[in-house]
Amino acid sequence: MSEAKTASERVRGGWRQWTSEEATEAISAWKASGEDVRTFATSRGISVGRLRRWEKRLAEDDAGTRVGFVEVVPEALRARDRRRDEDRDADAARLVLEARGVTLRVREDIDARRLAELVCALRGETSSTC
Repeated sequence: MSEAKTASERVRGGWRQWTSEEATEAISAWKASGEDVRTFATSRGISVGRLRRWEKRLAEDDAGTRVGFVEVVPEALRARDRRRDEDRDADAARLVLEARGVTLRVREDIDARRLAELVCALRGETSSTC
């Protein structure tokens, strides 16, 4: 809690901003003194609010309780989403033909003659009459 100025210290609005180490030292000294926060702060020229804010901040750091959001997705949902994405990707690379209650999915790069034979078969025609 040294008041000597260093090259790394930050000054805002006329007061010097503490580092985490300085705050830890001040909070430890206060707790060890057995004094109430107001008596300790007043006797050292520190604001009560500053001690309380740092006490809370350091406690949060120690407990890892800083407020934030973390996405939590159960593995079952991830697996479902992967399957859905794979199905969508697979469908994008297919042609879908439907006739007489039959659905035929073929790859886009199917040979044209083979596709013609399949269309004829769906129509109920033989390849010779198609």
